[in-house]
Amino acid sequence: MDEVRFECYDNDEQVKAWLKKEHLSEGHDIYRWWADKATAIASKYKKRPIVWQEVYKNFETKVPKDTVIHLWMGKNLLRSAALNGYDILVSHGWYLDHLKTAWQDYYNNNMFEGIEHESEHYKKHVLGGEACMWSEHIDLSVLDATVWPKAAAAAENLWSTSRNIDTAFDRLEYFRCLLIGRGVGGGPLKHVNSREAPDSPHSCFQE
Repeated sequence: MDEVRFECYDNDEQVKAWLKKEHLSEGHDIYRWWADKATAIASKYKKRPIVWQEVYKNFETKVPKDTVIHLWMGKNLLRSAALNGYDILVSHGWYLDHLKTAWQDYYNNNMFEGIEHESEHYKKHVLGGEACMWSEHIDLSVLDATVWPKAAAAAENLWSTSRNIDTAFDRLEYFRCLLIGRGVGGGPLKHVNSREAPDSPHSCFQE
């Protein structure tokens, strides 16, 4: 649960009655109540809970230490979570619905930003990353072409320590053609805006 609007709780009469019954004072307390319940259920079944960064942002070290923090907003919270000993899943820089973000940015994204100068003791808390696709700006008609091949650029970042834009472009270009040949949409690679129309009709190797 992320981007919670606490005023929705604070202004609802039924919620206010429930808060009083539970000896809680405000909407923010509901978020804490929910987070405690959710993480406890996961732990009960021997599963590691994963929470959005808002849980950590609001409650910091009150969050159980076995919880994985899924971060999507920048380096400051990553640094705080890592230094406090929490494991982290990074999505900052890998939001696929950011339509004007070029594939090169996904490829070069630094998931250790904020702790790059710290020891391996802290870097080991970054378990990996996840490219996310949200639907505020797209529908099913453009889903595939929005995800691909940018998600493949993020995958190269996560699965390889090599960084070479030129050779990566060759691989992604070939991969894009394979996708198109199988009827799967693939956005252009040669435009800063990956949703920009091609210059003219031509081979998929020229986009």
